[in-house]
Amino acid sequence: VNLLYFQINLASATNAIVANDAATVWSALSFAVLQIVVMFVIAIGGVFAEYALRIRMRGVYTNNLLGRWLAGNKFYELERLGGIDHPEQRIQEDIYVYVQLFITLAPTLLSTVMNVFLYSGTLWSLSAPVSLEAIGLPFTIQGYLPFLAIGLGLLMTLIVHFVGIPLTKAEITRQRLEAHFRN
Repeated sequence: VNLLYFQINLASATNAIVANDAATVWSALSFAVLQIVVMFVIAIGGVFAEYALRIRMRGVYTNNLLGRWLAGNKFYELERLGGIDHPEQRIQEDIYVYVQLFITLAPTLLSTVMNVFLYSGTLWSLSAPVSLEAIGLPFTIQGYLPFLAIGLGLLMTLIVHFVGIPLTKAEITRQRLEAHFRN
């Protein structure tokens, strides 16, 4: 919204330049500069809040997981069994990746859920009744588009899940190779 007002101010400044109205030009440009400063402060505040959240989350998760890992000398068991190479580095890497993904995906998930609630009524009203008598079923489906969207979302989720299984194995191999490279 602020960007729209900024563009409107620049348009009025351009119109004032064409009309040779110096007072309107300076007024519109000074307000545009003020808007730039406000947008800059908001952007810096957002970046600062994101980094503060990232640092706080990593600290909490690191203390929690390392505390559980060090409790009861579990690290000796891991070394003795030889199942995981350099678990402390894996814990650090996993926490880093988790926090990055959480900070990236949480707002996306929230906006997606809001979009489902906002647009499902519109999809329902746009979808005409579909008769299934052409394929021999005596049914008519009212509002099929929301169901189609949900079904398509579930289908894509399943496809991503099955494609992601080999990627998980590849990521574990990458982490193992990086741990060997560090030593």
